[in-house]
Amino acid sequence: SLPRCGGAMLMLADAEGQVARLELSSTRSAMQRPRSDGLLFHTNQFRLPRMREMQVSPDAVYAPCTPDGLRGRRVLESPERRDDRLSRLLNTDQRLSEQQLAAWMSDHGDDRNPDDGTVCMHGEYWSTTACLQMFPEQRRLRVSYGPACEAEYVDFSL
Repeated sequence: SLPRCGGAMLMLADAEGQVARLELSSTRSAMQRPRSDGLLFHTNQFRLPRMREMQVSPDAVYAPCTPDGLRGRRVLESPERRDDRLSRLLNTDQRLSEQQLAAWMSDHGDDRNPDDGTVCMHGEYWSTTACLQMFPEQRRLRVSYGPACEAEYVDFSL
């Protein structure tokens, strides 16, 4: 693949129900398929071993020249907390409804106190700006701009 200007996490799906997460850096890429229960999610950190080699150290902290809300904090703190929370929420055998998926995307933690480490972020610096739900077999996408807890989804169908 050709070099890219930065990194990204892409969720890919087709109408037959095939789903994959693509992790991209400026020089590498790696793909992951869903777990055996069919679930797949991502936050803002690499999860695949090949890509973690490219990621900042787990101990890396934001420098003094960064915005106030980030200075001295661990770079991966927020995505690690959100990955952990989503892993616990999605540890279920139940089939997800649109309402359950929306509720999990709106999660503000056990104490219901949103911050930049909750799934629905309302932090000093970071906040959720959009929500996307994919229903590949229905060839449908639900999109909302803004925090998940305030979502007003718009459906797009092919």
